[in-house]
Amino acid sequence: MVRLLALGRWADGSGRREMLDGELAEGETQPDWQRLLDRLWERGVRPETGLQAIIRDGKGELGPPWLRCTALG
Repeated sequence: MVRLLALGRWADGSGRREMLDGELAEGETQPDWQRLLDRLWERGVRPETGLQAIIRDGKGELGPPWLRCTALG
């Protein structure tokens, strides 16, 4: 069992961080992560509502580590 977590960090200089969602899963497979990402999307966590970056560590079946920044404005 592993705990998958989605953490939010505010870019307003406050240093505020918050756990946005999480779940216990059998592993770090693509379907395990997809459930978590789908829930975030359904809750409105997306670029048009303020999402600026997705950062991951490269573990599990989602591929190599990456950072994706979206220019908003």
